[in-house]
Parts: sequence; C-alpha cells; structure tokens
Amino acid sequence: MGITDGRIQAMTLQKLTGRQVIDASGCVVSPGFIDIHTHEDYAVVPSANEEENKSLPKLTADVMLRAGVTTMLGGNCGIGVYPFEPYYQKISTSTLPIHYLALIGHSALREWLGIGRYHKPSFQERELLREMVREGLKMGFSGVSFGLQYAPGTTKEEMMDAAEIIREYDGFLAVHMRYDYPAMAEAAVAEMMEILEETGVRMQLSHLAANIYGKDHMKRTLDIMQKMNERGFDVRADMYPYDTWATGIQSAVFDGDPFHIYEFTYEDIEILTGPWEGKRCTPELFSLLRKAGEDTTVACHGATPWADIVQALRHPLVFMGSDAIITRDNVLGAIKGHPRSSGSTARFLRRFAIEETILDLKTALAKLTIDPANRLKLASKGRLQEDKDADIVIFKPEELMEKGGYGMDICALPPEGIRYVIVNGKLAYTWEDGLQFTQEIMKNQKTFE
Repeated sequence: MGITDGRIQAMTLQKLTGRQVIDASGCVVSPGFIDIHTHEDYAVVPSANEEENKSLPKLTADVMLRAGVTTMLGGNCGIGVYPFEPYYQKISTSTLPIHYLALIGHSALREWLGIGRYHKPSFQERELLREMVREGLKMGFSGVSFGLQYAPGTTKEEMMDAAEIIREYDGFLAVHMRYDYPAMAEAAVAEMMEILEETGVRMQLSHLAANIYGKDHMKRTLDIMQKMNERGFDVRADMYPYDTWATGIQSAVFDGDPFHIYEFTYEDIEILTGPWEGKRCTPELFSLLRKAGEDTTVACHGATPWADIVQALRHPLVFMGSDAIITRDNVLGAIKGHPRSSGSTARFLRRFAIEETILDLKTALAKLTIDPANRLKLASKGRLQEDKDADIVIFKPEELMEKGGYGMDICALPPEGIRYVIVNGKLAYTWEDGLQFTQEIMKNQKTFE
C-alpha cells in the first residue's frame, strides 16, 4: 500500500518504496476505527482555563487515537453545546489529532431556553427549538440527538419537529430511549418506531443493550428493527462491549426507586470520581451524593446481561460505539471516566472475533469502519481503497487487549496490540514511541463533513 498526500495512492502486490516504510508482517491492516457514539465533546470544547486547553487535545489523543480511533462522532444522548457558532469556530480551528463530527444535543438547546428537564416546552419554545435545530444542521452537524431518560419532559412532538428538519438535511436522529429497564422495554421501543414510521427519519438507537435487556426484549427489538428496514425505513443501533454502565449520580436515571426498577444494590454502584473514588455506595453515601453541589460519576456493575450485549453486537444492524466520556477532574487534575473510552475497540475485537468467534474478524471490523462510515456518509473513510483517505490502524490480533480499569487515570490506559495509527497519511501513533503527531498532522482536520 502506497500513501501520499493523505490518500491511499496504490494497492499492489508489487514492492513499493517510500520515505518511510512500515513492515506490517503478522499484523492486521484495517481502516481507521470510526466511533459513532462518544461524548468526547467534553474533552474537545476549549475551556476558559488556558492551561486546561493545552491538555484537551492530549486527552482526546491518548484515549481515542491509541485505541485506533481516527474519526469520532460526539454530541450523543442529547448532550451538547449551544450557541453553535463559538463551538463550531473553535472546533474548526482546533488542533485535534483525529477527525471529529458532532450531533446537535437537543437537551442543550432546551437548557439554553430554560426548559427544565422535567418540563414540556411551550408553543413558542417549540418554535425556537425548531429554529435552533435548523441553524445547527445548516452549519454542518450530522443530525440531532435526544437523551429522553435524562430529560424526561421531552415530548414526542419535539422529536417529530426535529425529525422533519433532519430529513431536509439528510442527517439522522440518535436517541437514548426514555426507559432502560425490562418492564418498560416495549414502550421505549414502540415510541421510537412511531416516530420512525410517521417521519421516515434515519434513526440510531443509542447503546441498545444498556436500554433493552432481560426476558426476550432484545430479540423482539432486533426483529422489529429488521422488519422496519425491510419495509424501507432506516433504523440502526450501537452498543459497547461492557456490562457496566456509567452516569452522573444526580441524573434522572436515579429518580424514584432505581434499586427496585433496575434490580441492583447500593454495593453494585462504584464511585469513579471525587473524594470517594473507588468506594462502593451505601444508602447514606448515595443520598449525600445525590444532593451534593457537584455531580459524581458512578459505575453500575453488572447492570446489562452479557448475553444481551452479544445478541445486539452480533446483529448486522448494530455498530460498535464506545459511549466514551473522558474529562479531567477539576481539583485533582486526574483523567476520569469509564474504561470503555479507551478499551472498547480492543475489547470488542478480542471478545467477539479473536478470543471467541462470535463474529469473524472481517465482520467485526466492518462494525468499526465501513458500517459507521456509510452511516455518516463519509465516502472516503472506513475502507482501504485507492484514492480514499489514508486513515489506517495496524494491530497484532494475538496481542490486542484492553488495559483500562474503573478509577481515575487507570480508566484511560491504552490497549495493547495497537502497533501503528495513521491519520491523514501521517504516522500519528507507534507502539514503540507513542504519540507522534505534530502540528502538521493536527491541522487541517475535516470536522463537520
């Protein structure tokens, strides 16, 4: 394979020469991974603190690039930024080491207008939300995301409004569904299918097995999705390969009686950030953190049955998306988040196609490359072909393994087995020397396609 000017210029059995040669013997050479579900907007949006700004590209690079990711989609689950213009300008001129696209986080728009997460918008507020959605799509955002569980006051009409505008711009609607426990699984899916059928919008169901699990709910949901696609609709989903999810302890997820609804215990909840990092919850600590001035990230262990994760990720309509969230602790300066941010790509390939044979390697790689590329309409990414973008990851399959754990800093440990990552035809990471990116590589990244 010969690479010049950021593109794959030759693929041949003949020997090639060049200024720099990588011997990939014994390795898998793959298109760069595309992560279709991240929340890296937290690490991407520049802070008012200049010193923190200097570390933001490093956060993204360490976590995503070393995992083989060369393109990521942020703004999922309704989480995002408004106003758009300052954000767009900073992203467009920033020194990101990988390609970045974003969805409009609808909850961010509601928050800007002062609509409480439990409240419905007025007629005038709905009109303003429509205008804001159109503004963002005109600027080049890939679609709109909703986090119905985090903003339970969001109405079907709001989603219908957004869907109609999204269709005009050929974007897609990504949804963290309203419920994520077995008793309400059918209702959660039914709400999405109604919107799909009434609007015809392209739809993405976020972290599917984290919302739909237990009994036969996953099989029924996948069957419904399959039938809708056979009827000409377009609905897909994503999922990460972990049975533990993470969120803020003050989120609406824990409203009401979560321990009855989800059937987990206080001991299942591990605190990932703040002074109680590494401790398991007690009733007293849970109550204290729910009322604290600053939100705390927690992990809920064993919340998703592994069998449902496997059933989802083996299905052709489901991509691998990490749901990555990485930030820096304001006080300690440590990196905080879920190990899925750094480990999802390696864990997925190892657990599904290398250690076990749930999927063949080619099919597993497609869920990380050409499938999300097609979803995002990135015709030059996700494939190894002449005249396509030279975003490439080279890895040793027998060495591939995630290393991150639950806790600050260890959550961002890079996986083993990733030998080289090439972005825009430039060597961005090597297993021997670490990150290699320079200003030349980091500039001129296409962000909003």
